[in-house]
Amino acid sequence: MTRGKNNKLLSISFAIALTIFFVYNQQVIAKEYQEYQEITIEPNNLTQTVESEFTISVLYNVSDNNKELSGIGVRVHYDSSKIEYKSFQNKKELAASPYLRDDNYNRDNDLKTDKYIFIIASKGTDTGWPGTDNDLPLKLVDLTFQMTSGFSEGITTTINVSETDSDGDYDFKSVNSTISVLTSQEVTQEIPLQRGWNLISFSVNKVFYLEGYKPSERLVLSNAEFVKVTSIDEVFESLSDNYFMIRDGYGKYHIPTITGFQQIKYIAGGLGYWIYMLQIEEGKDKLKITGKLADKSDFLYLDTGMHLVGCWDDRVRYRSVDPPDASLFPENLEPMYKLESGSITKIFDYIEGNYLFIKNNKSKYVLFNSEGAVIIDQIDYIGPGQAYWIYITNDNVIFHY
Repeated sequence: MTRGKNNKLLSISFAIALTIFFVYNQQVIAKEYQEYQEITIEPNNLTQTVESEFTISVLYNVSDNNKELSGIGVRVHYDSSKIEYKSFQNKKELAASPYLRDDNYNRDNDLKTDKYIFIIASKGTDTGWPGTDNDLPLKLVDLTFQMTSGFSEGITTTINVSETDSDGDYDFKSVNSTISVLTSQEVTQEIPLQRGWNLISFSVNKVFYLEGYKPSERLVLSNAEFVKVTSIDEVFESLSDNYFMIRDGYGKYHIPTITGFQQIKYIAGGLGYWIYMLQIEEGKDKLKITGKLADKSDFLYLDTGMHLVGCWDDRVRYRSVDPPDASLFPENLEPMYKLESGSITKIFDYIEGNYLFIKNNKSKYVLFNSEGAVIIDQIDYIGPGQAYWIYITNDNVIFHY
């Protein structure tokens, strides 16, 4: 074979190899930049106590913000030996209500999950789904679960998502959620304080009471641990002598230095208290309470009238553009959660019609009129360590988070 023929063959081979390389790279690039539809479980990390209830949100998004697609169908998988599906709420833009199925074919490639909730959203407007009137990301539905008694400490479980149907021109992605059990070991919750008046609460589910003044269980958080003390000052020992006065929600005072003003006979987790700080010293600027944290499903019985209640939720929920300053709350918070509804009334949907207003420590209100419509909506966040006035309009209202 002549050198010319060899060169010609080499040129042809090189051209073929170059073409293959170019086509392959175009495929890789196309795959890398393929648009996608995404389902996210929020929050994606949760810590719960055994047998407590919790709610997750199923959120939808699309990489190119296209609101004119054909829809999406997904499965939300879980291990029924660890968590039990209870109900759905706030169904939006779905073709049908979510329903439960056995996970017989391991659609999420996780052998530990044995059930799934089927969710389908499809074209519901002339312009496609979810429609130009909807903002992205879009919440499809809230799902409520309960931790089972078989879910012991130190164990985690996952809630996974798999695809049943999506737009043909888009890939599918998902962000799953991990659920853990809160340890039963005691923790020390530290409530930050400022000079002057502070309206506070603590989430440790203890009731500290004086001899002969143990309150009725109906007056304090459910599942509370009762601890007898010789002085109310024992509860505030971490503040030393830097505080002047404590006032509860019933108009009673505790002023250690003034005889006759030791009126408060018990201090309880989940209730609110005013505390006046004389000065702030490093190491003495936080109220420290040790014990087991209340579960957000623990509750108070509230009758008609004004109540000063605390927040024992494990996260801050807010409606403002930016989250509030984390230094206002105890450390080790769950991630802050932005309310999609734009109002903190969403937190209290379950007692809708049973309260007239909520007032915070900044004298900001959420106030309803006689028809039940919100006429003042000023409160931007609700979070642990804080406390709020709430006016209840009916008896035997069960209040929780």
